[in-house]
Amino acid sequence: MAVRLSTITSRSTIAIVCTLAIIAISSISASTQGTSGSNQQISVLQQQLSALDRRVKSLEDAASAAAAADQVKQEPASAGSKPDATTLEARIAQLEAEVRSLQSQEAAAGGSQPTKSQGPPSLSASQVLTVRAPFKVLDAGGRKVLLEVGGSSNNATLTIGDPTSGSILIGVGSSGSGAVVVRGSDGKKGAALGNYQGSMGVHVFASDGEAIEGSLALDEEHRGQLQVGPADQGSVKLGVGPSGAGFVSVRTTAGKTGVGLGVFQNAPMGVYVLNPDGQRIEASMTTSQEGGNFRLNTNGKQAVQIDKSSIVFYADSGSPLSLFGTKERGKGYMELNDSGGMKMVEAGMLNSRVGYVLATPYRSSVDAKGNPSVLMGGAGR
Repeated sequence: MAVRLSTITSRSTIAIVCTLAIIAISSISASTQGTSGSNQQISVLQQQLSALDRRVKSLEDAASAAAAADQVKQEPASAGSKPDATTLEARIAQLEAEVRSLQSQEAAAGGSQPTKSQGPPSLSASQVLTVRAPFKVLDAGGRKVLLEVGGSSNNATLTIGDPTSGSILIGVGSSGSGAVVVRGSDGKKGAALGNYQGSMGVHVFASDGEAIEGSLALDEEHRGQLQVGPADQGSVKLGVGPSGAGFVSVRTTAGKTGVGLGVFQNAPMGVYVLNPDGQRIEASMTTSQEGGNFRLNTNGKQAVQIDKSSIVFYADSGSPLSLFGTKERGKGYMELNDSGGMKMVEAGMLNSRVGYVLATPYRSSVDAKGNPSVLMGGAGR
């Protein structure tokens, strides 16, 4: 900077001197125009001015070289210094101009720019945002979880809300089936929709968030099932059984079937009462083409059967011991058998409206002792 100031000063001084010299020459030329001495003086002054001009040019070249060297020395120092406000404003203006230029190019390539009412431009297929799980989205305070994405390649989950409080979990399990789990304000499971514990349907949980209090789902064979209450406690289950017919199962406090309604254990359509362990039918009332049938069992063995024609009592071997009923729904009839089921006594009514009793072994006449083997009423006495 000092060299530049000295150069400017030198130029000013030399310009003044040159001007004065030209004026002096002009004055001398005007006053001594006709003499040779004056001509000689003018020639000498002109030579001196030429020499002076060459000197000024030499000084200017030196000053330019010095200024260039001074600038090179100052550049490293200025590179590390902070830009002033004017420089920053100029840079901001330049960046804004570049952004406007890019927006203009995008508008020319893909149509007009969206207005505020149109909303932000939609992403194209090549501009889909990709984020790697797991990650969480927190509230403005950074404390409460609003959204959480987790899982692995074969078990993806999306949780809306804080998992420790009221939330909804949407997931795909290792089986490839989806599920939705709704949690209460205490963070415990309240309901589940989809494939839960291998059963596709809707499930409602108890207050502990673990035991299932009710469900509408499919069984292993994809048959509809409705259950009210936990499966291992007192509950009711109804649905479609293996035969394709409907059923209702009422369970005891131990989770065993106590009463069954419908087609139960491959038995005909009816009502069944089971023993305490839920394994054997102890009483049943069924129906068939012949009508209703009532049956009582003892330890799983048939003991009594009642149908439209008779009441039959059975031995433990399964043989009938006695029968009380009708013949042709118009005459009374009775049989008494031994333990093997052989008929020992028969009593009934003949078509002639005469009653009889037949004992085994029997004869058609009275023996010598007067013991009849056949008793008949009326004329047959």
